[in-house]
Amino acid sequence: QCAHGESATNICLRYDPRLNKWNYLNPMMDKRAYFYACLIEVNGYEFIYVFGGKNRNGSLNSVEKYDIRYNKWSKGASMPTPCYAHCGSFLDNIIYIS
Repeated sequence: QCAHGESATNICLRYDPRLNKWNYLNPMMDKRAYFYACLIEVNGYEFIYVFGGKNRNGSLNSVEKYDIRYNKWSKGASMPTPCYAHCGSFLDNIIYIS
């Protein structure tokens, strides 16, 4: 629990159920808690997107995209307003945040 973002982290892990093993991925660019994440396929490639959240500096409007092929995070277009503890969904490769 973190009322003020004190438990925000940028650590990322991947679980491989075939091997029953956890592996570290490259960390996100921003530390965050209470964010929305989803997996999207674009042009045959899969990406994990993370939206907003909160850290010690306050609410975030930042968006990051994780490229599974290269184990690399990059910045996406920032949301127009910061938000945390929000929800999201996607349909036809369009992401909806509320």
